[in-house]
Amino acid sequence: MFTTIMKFYFPTFLSVVSFFILSCDIDEDLIEISNIGGEKSELLIPEIIEMEGNEDAIELVMQAGQTEFFEGTFSDTFGYNGHFLGPTLRVYKNQVITLTTKNTIGEPSTIHKHGLHVPGNVDGGPHQPIASGKSRVDVLNINQEASTNWYHPHLMGSNAEQVYKGLAGMMIVEDEKSLSLGLPDEYGLNDIPLIVQDRLFVDGKMTYTSDHRVGYLGNTILVNGTPNAFKKVPIGWVRFRVLNASNARFYNFNFEDNRNFQVIATEGGFLDRPVTVKNLEVWPGERFEIMVNFSNSSSIKFMAISNNRRQSESFEIIEFRPDESISSQGELPTQLNSITPYDASQAENIREFRFNMDGVEGGMMGINGFAMNMKVINERVQKNILERWVISSFDGKHPFHLHGTSFQILSMDGNAVPLHERGWKDVVKVNDEAEILVRFELEADDDDPYMYHCHILEHEDMGMMGQFTVQ
Repeated sequence: MFTTIMKFYFPTFLSVVSFFILSCDIDEDLIEISNIGGEKSELLIPEIIEMEGNEDAIELVMQAGQTEFFEGTFSDTFGYNGHFLGPTLRVYKNQVITLTTKNTIGEPSTIHKHGLHVPGNVDGGPHQPIASGKSRVDVLNINQEASTNWYHPHLMGSNAEQVYKGLAGMMIVEDEKSLSLGLPDEYGLNDIPLIVQDRLFVDGKMTYTSDHRVGYLGNTILVNGTPNAFKKVPIGWVRFRVLNASNARFYNFNFEDNRNFQVIATEGGFLDRPVTVKNLEVWPGERFEIMVNFSNSSSIKFMAISNNRRQSESFEIIEFRPDESISSQGELPTQLNSITPYDASQAENIREFRFNMDGVEGGMMGINGFAMNMKVINERVQKNILERWVISSFDGKHPFHLHGTSFQILSMDGNAVPLHERGWKDVVKVNDEAEILVRFELEADDDDPYMYHCHILEHEDMGMMGQFTVQ
């Protein structure tokens, strides 16, 4: 029997929603994506499934359905326990979770636990397919810092389209520290998930075609599946868990009034201290937790600049509307964590990885001259030793994601690591070259290896991925 506490936070979805269209700004180097007419829609907050006790169980059902993003027009979509996206799973350090995933979408899939520190045999990579009509049971030992993670498919060759159609959800890990810091922690009220995705809509219908080389880019922003979203927020501090779940789009977030906000966590946990920023670059797969103070604030838009193409694009992400009638508590601590930096001089091995957009063996794209081959183990890593990995790119920007653990960034393009990136990470931005320090504590064998890959999902599907064991 599945024992869960389920809370629903689904505001009424306003029926009239505007389209986003491409229009040229006065600056020819800036393409602006803007709204025209229509009312805004209240942000949908995914259902939360919160686990109690040391052992508990979760059931997720991959479903095919239709979603009405725009009034009167339905798009074919996928979701977990619904038609688009999935519930937020909140688990706690030292819990043992039995996760059952049933696939009913009519095609194979997997469920990758992106960011969880789990062995290769439950990681959910391409070697663990779930046939349509079948179920998979994974036992997950939660043993890591409080962090914001997510789950999504990882099936070789069709991952991009399955995520695009809606198979994604957030997974939050809590621990004693996160519960004692006094941060905003009321889900959907002052602790708010922001799953940011761009999707291409044609005549109101979400569309996916075969134009994959640069990664699939949309003309409409969805936040938690909501286009043209707004959210009422309490006066004071509000915590946002920002996830870039887009297939390929890079975002540089900021507020329209250029206000300061605080970065408090990267993918793998809290920073040592809050870092004040005016803008925040988030690439596909990355997560950052931020804090925003809405005291003495009127309605304000959260914006983004995107630089995937030669020209920049400007997006409105969501409008926040401070509301004095909403009561909440939560403060911004001065000290959040105490991270012990890895010592690069103690690294016992160095590995080099170079992204290739073409000219590879066995596929269209690859790493170190080879496309992903399910039958080839590219690297064999020794458990519990510190390694330095150097990742570089021949052509373009690529988010490098590593399964099985969190790492620390040593350098980015030869420069010092920005303060807000000096936490535990599982995605690193690679423009020219990045260096990371990493140690693996869990095992992955030849049958269930870990993956490293570009998190532009179309690049991954086209072969920009490798696999490795840890023993």
